[in-house]
Amino acid sequence: MQKTKATFLITFLSIIVVMAFSSCTDKKQLPESTQFVKLLEKTRNTSTDAPEYPSLLDSLEKSANRTKDLELMVDALSIRGEYLNTKEKFPEAILVFKKSISLAEELGLSLHLGKDLENIGKSYYKLKDHTNALSSFKRSATIREETGDSVGLGSSLNNTGFVYWMQTEFDSALIYFNKALEIRSKLPNTDHHATTLNNLGTIYFNWAIYDKSLEYYMKSLSLQREIKNDYGIAISLTNIGLVYNETGQHEEAIQYYKESLPHAVDSKDTNVVGYVYHGLGYAFEDIDVDSSIYYFKLSLAKYQSASYPPGIILALRGIGDFYFKLKDYEVAGRNFEEMYQLAVRERIQLREAEALKGLGEVFLAQNLVNKAKSYLEESQSIGARLGNKVLLRDVSELKSEIFERLGDKDSALITLRIHLKYAQEIQGEEMSRRLIGLKNKFQFEKFELDLQKQMYENRTQRITIIATAIMLILVILVVILLYRVNKRIKNTNRLLNQQNELIEGQAKELGVINQQLVESNDAKDKLFSIISHDLRSPFQGLLGITGILKEDFYELTNDEKLHLIVGLEETSRKTFELLENLLNLSASRMGKLSFDPVEVDVSEIVKKTLSLHSEQAIGKKISLKSNVRGGQYISCDPNMLEIVFRNLLSNAIKYTHEEGEITVDSCDSDGFVCFSIKDNGIGMDNETKANIFNINAVRSQRGTRGEKGTGLGIGLCKEFIEKHNGLIEIESEPGVGTTFRITLPKNGGVKPE
Repeated sequence: MQKTKATFLITFLSIIVVMAFSSCTDKKQLPESTQFVKLLEKTRNTSTDAPEYPSLLDSLEKSANRTKDLELMVDALSIRGEYLNTKEKFPEAILVFKKSISLAEELGLSLHLGKDLENIGKSYYKLKDHTNALSSFKRSATIREETGDSVGLGSSLNNTGFVYWMQTEFDSALIYFNKALEIRSKLPNTDHHATTLNNLGTIYFNWAIYDKSLEYYMKSLSLQREIKNDYGIAISLTNIGLVYNETGQHEEAIQYYKESLPHAVDSKDTNVVGYVYHGLGYAFEDIDVDSSIYYFKLSLAKYQSASYPPGIILALRGIGDFYFKLKDYEVAGRNFEEMYQLAVRERIQLREAEALKGLGEVFLAQNLVNKAKSYLEESQSIGARLGNKVLLRDVSELKSEIFERLGDKDSALITLRIHLKYAQEIQGEEMSRRLIGLKNKFQFEKFELDLQKQMYENRTQRITIIATAIMLILVILVVILLYRVNKRIKNTNRLLNQQNELIEGQAKELGVINQQLVESNDAKDKLFSIISHDLRSPFQGLLGITGILKEDFYELTNDEKLHLIVGLEETSRKTFELLENLLNLSASRMGKLSFDPVEVDVSEIVKKTLSLHSEQAIGKKISLKSNVRGGQYISCDPNMLEIVFRNLLSNAIKYTHEEGEITVDSCDSDGFVCFSIKDNGIGMDNETKANIFNINAVRSQRGTRGEKGTGLGIGLCKEFIEKHNGLIEIESEPGVGTTFRITLPKNGGVKPE
């Protein structure tokens, strides 16, 4: 009995101890999660500019680590990445977001994943890495569509369109802005809806379709006024002013700019104030030159104080135009040159083209006809690529004048006709009628707002205001009744055109993506084939030779050992060349191969390459000659160019018979340096020449001594030369020999034709 009581007592005490320890464990876990939540709330309620904010982020991550809850770690990493973005530490932000995205994918946290992909896209965009920015925004949109996150989906689609717009790929931008509008028009956030409408207006403005541009700007302004958003109102009014100014209605444009200015100031955004000043500068150009330059300089000062390059470019263009009209060509040229350099640095192609046009006008005014022609042709090339009709119209007119001065009447007439064609497309009668109708509608809406304001200020005029409003309404109703049928037809046609444009754009984009996938899959199969066969064979040879040396070392004579060691060296060298080509090609295809151009003397690269291959040539009794003189400097990546010369020279030696000859030559030609590597080897037939640069189609043949190859090297050469905006060509005849010609721009500029 006593033994039973003792056993019961021991059991009871054990249960008490276990419960006590269990309780302690719970108390330790629960407070840590609670601590994280409190830290998270405190972090979100603290300004990112506060001195203690970085310490809060550190505490938040440590707390998440202690909880061992990976979802909380995703929260902590996301907040740190957003903070780094606000501090413009974009490379650090990308590293943090990559960790967060990896964890979110692992845990299946789709909402976190969609948000962080958009955030990393913003980081890439700020670093001007538009390729990764687009990839991140598109992937974010896909995930948000799957999870039903409509707000996030609208944001990702709008950001995708914005990047395309910055790249002046207006067709793609239009597709994504329309997709964003379809989502955002159904959501309660009026500002987002208005922003996308404004973006669409800007696309049509760049295409010189001013009636549609004005229609979207008007809708955006109406929504911004509903929510009393000073920033949005200022942007919309300024854009409307741009439409009127571009269509020659300068007085009306000035009124919209002046109405916009107080809103811009109230928004406390320096960039938008600079934008308004820029518009006023152009509007006063033909009215008051003193006011024009005054506003242009104000605009430049505002943009410079905000360190906003796109705005600085706009202001420089305005100042350049102003001094050009004053015939102060030196000052005008300096501003256009500065604008061009900044546009190139910021990769804004439309502004590059406008700066080149300005420089062309300056040189033409100074009767430097050939120089002007060169700049205008470069501007025209960019304008044609962007489909900018206004730019093409103006450049064609200037080129017509150049041809006339050169005495080329036929070319002058042709370019004048091109100018008139673009002018008619921009200022067609039908477009003018639609623009006038929209203008009247907008003026009525503006007048109605003015009437309401007057009613509050002076009630004694109430009857007059109401009567005027009723009369205007009656006028509008009569106009609507007269044109109702015609308007319905136009609206139907417009909707059909928009749908056709959307379908065509999507089909084009899908076609490009499909082609890229096919090429990528072919390249992958080729690489796997090489790795599985051509890379395995040399290693088997190496293992065989080293096995013989190991097993029969003491039985072999010195000559036999030397012969095996020479074979070992040759096989190792060829394997290294193959592996190097594989790695370089893989890095190039993945976009991870660095491209660091510097100014170098190409003769040094040629000399180094010849030295590296001299032993190989001596072994086949081949004569290597170089006629490349020193002092030929070009802007290039020396590592890439050395790889090109090494591959071409190695190829020439491989396919040249013993006692053959290989010659390397060079020459200068109009801003380009040309090189040739010529051999008197076995040559190649037409089929081989047609596929020589395609690693997916070429089949390498054995050299004159049975040397093996993979066909990778020549394709890699083509990719590297094209990275330099260069050109590689081939001439070959069976039994006669082969010549590779390389043409490179001295300053890394325009690709040769």
